[in-house]
Amino acid sequence: MNIKKVFSEVDDFIIVWCQAKNIKKESQVSMEWYNPEGKLVFTINIDVKPTNQEHPYRYFWSVMRYNFINTIKGQVFGVWKVKIEPFDIEYEFVIKDLKSYSLFKESKTISGVLDEIV
Repeated sequence: MNIKKVFSEVDDFIIVWCQAKNIKKESQVSMEWYNPEGKLVFTINIDVKPTNQEHPYRYFWSVMRYNFINTIKGQVFGVWKVKIEPFDIEYEFVIKDLKSYSLFKESKTISGVLDEIV
């Protein structure tokens, strides 16, 4: 699976998803999204059912529409973190501001720039 780590205005959504196994009882999972300044931007709480033979894994995800960053106070470009509790998982990704790149001057496409960034 290809896990994307760099996002920009060419993306419609940023999706963080997980799979879990060996869940013994119904639990609540929280996905906390932190901006590059380390400030909590929003939290998603998800009820997860126990796993069993028929369903050995449970899947859950959180989605942020890219244009949502226009409503966020504080720094939006840089390294973001999503903390997933109670599993003690932390996922990091980068939101880049493509306006700071001179695409036409260097005769590159946006995808060419992203390929170099990654």
